[in-house]
Amino acid sequence: MIDGTYVQDQVEARAVAFRLAAIYGAIFFIVGIQTAYLPTWLLGRGLDATGIAMVLSLPMLVRVATTPLITFAADRFRRPRQTVVILAWGVLASACVLLQVRGFWPILLTMIVFATFWTAIMPLTEALAMRGVRAYGLDYGRMRLWGSLTFIAAGLLGGWTLGRYGAWPIVPLMIAASAALVLAATVTAISAFPDQQESTNGPATASTGIEWQDVGMLLRTRAFFLLLLVSGLGQATHAVYYAFGTIHWQAIGLPATSIGVLWSIGVIAEIGLFAVSGWVSARVSSAWLLVIGAAAGVLRWPLVALDPPFAMLCLIQVLHGLTFGAVHLGAIHLISQLAGEDRASTAQGLHATFAAGIFMAAAFAASGPLYRAFGGGAYLAMALVAGAAVLLGLALIRELKTTPLAV
Repeated sequence: MIDGTYVQDQVEARAVAFRLAAIYGAIFFIVGIQTAYLPTWLLGRGLDATGIAMVLSLPMLVRVATTPLITFAADRFRRPRQTVVILAWGVLASACVLLQVRGFWPILLTMIVFATFWTAIMPLTEALAMRGVRAYGLDYGRMRLWGSLTFIAAGLLGGWTLGRYGAWPIVPLMIAASAALVLAATVTAISAFPDQQESTNGPATASTGIEWQDVGMLLRTRAFFLLLLVSGLGQATHAVYYAFGTIHWQAIGLPATSIGVLWSIGVIAEIGLFAVSGWVSARVSSAWLLVIGAAAGVLRWPLVALDPPFAMLCLIQVLHGLTFGAVHLGAIHLISQLAGEDRASTAQGLHATFAAGIFMAAAFAASGPLYRAFGGGAYLAMALVAGAAVLLGLALIRELKTTPLAV
């Protein structure tokens, strides 16, 4: 006879997984459109390569100040789910404004506002997902892969739209996805959730949350700091690809539909890793996943720089499953292991600040001059960054031998 509590727990677990998958889906549809096609929309608005790089990089610096504050507040007041709803509404509003503005400075300022809301959503969602993993033994990768699936949908739809209508519908697609994000976040906020950190009995108070010294303690932990460096450099190797991948492939004569296929292949490889992430994580340590992903970048980016034929590019794109997927999977799990429950949102926020903020902003800023000077040769610089990530990853592995984990 099946225990009733067990059945109820399984139903709740599936509901939590579904809601988190819906949030990931909405987030990554926006990411897919923004990453692959927003540069083309900016080009159509009259911005040159340097202007595009600035618009993509400067908003990332916003997260250096805003994301740690927002995620810290979510931990301190024990309101991560409600915070996601507020941020989602801000994303929707700023995307609507972006559709109306023209010129470098209005676009830049709007993107900074967009980034203020946008950049904290992902680390908060990651923290919620890892709490689901802790409470119900959910498979993180299988929740996260739904985001990758919508990224593929965005890539294919964006490529078709670009080929048929040009770049103007790109921002309206972002607006539609932002509305879906508001809905998914709201459903999650008003539903039961296995989050012991959230206050459920009356209004939250600052005294119930973490303190600023907890943030300092995290940053002073050598293993955590090395993790930020390795993940940040590993993700920064994608800067030229994200900023100028579509533009460069157009320049060498690839049709829009082929470009959409290339973006999709990379994410299919990522999905493949996430689908078996439970099996992989049980056999490969999180730190080694970081090193393996960085090492794949040493191989991938010089091959892309050669401008090989389309068929070869399709094969090379499979490495995205490692250069992005393995680095991300390793980082998210290791952050949870090092930070524990009470500092989960803050730790994810610090990771986003470094990996997708400081390092990615610097790499995007450099990608404009690099691409203008060397074209596809700019990918060679990304290979050097990947090499540095490998060396730091090996140092992280050594440090973890003497670092106690929170779980």
